Amino acid sequence: MIRLFWQQIPSPVITEIIRLMECVDGVVFDTEHGTWDNESLQQCLLESRGNGYVRMKENSQLAQTAVDNQCAGIIISNVKKDINLDIGVGLVRSNLWGESINRHNYKTIAQIESLKGIDYITISGLKYDYYMIGPYDLSDSLGCYGNFKCEKYQYAIDRFMAFVPPEKRAVHLVKDIEEQLPKYKDYGMVAFSLDTLAIVDKIKYLNEVIANV
Repeated sequence: MIRLFWQQIPSPVITEIIRLMECVDGVVFDTEHGTWDNESLQQCLLESRGNGYVRMKENSQLAQTAVDNQCAGIIISNVKKDINLDIGVGLVRSNLWGESINRHNYKTIAQIESLKGIDYITISGLKYDYYMIGPYDLSDSLGCYGNFKCEKYQYAIDRFMAFVPPEKRAVHLVKDIEEQLPKYKDYGMVAFSLDTLAIVDKIKYLNEVIANV
């Protein structure tokens, strides 16, 4: 299982802290929800030492930046159709002016956040290296946010599991990790939310402590 930590704050310091953790295989840079620019993304990819995954909407220019800076993978959010990323060979300093291009093999991950996305993959075939379920986004699109026992959600997950083999399955876990993780032990990739939720939880904890002193 590939274990990834989700990073929304565009800081190479956070990337360094994550990279030094023994239980982590890589970092997801969420450019869709964070305030990322090319410079901060390049710095974080450099700090990830070739273990950075870039999450984005369909964007060839951003994908080119990710590949030029030796990303480990590209995660396309909310996939519902064929994605065409026109990526060339960028001769830049971060890939040793093209010397490391041929040795670099990045993964492609389709994030499935709706029943329409599941319908798409069952029709189009297994074109991606991994297919990542976002349980909260998927349940929200079905009108039962956070209710993983919902009949519509169970139907969607059953279809997903029937078509996608375990080694190609991935999941993004937001909370209740201890409870949720055992359900996905046979998945090929698991991503855990980290920086923003950890900060919020710490602030809540400190507020409680300070208020009681």
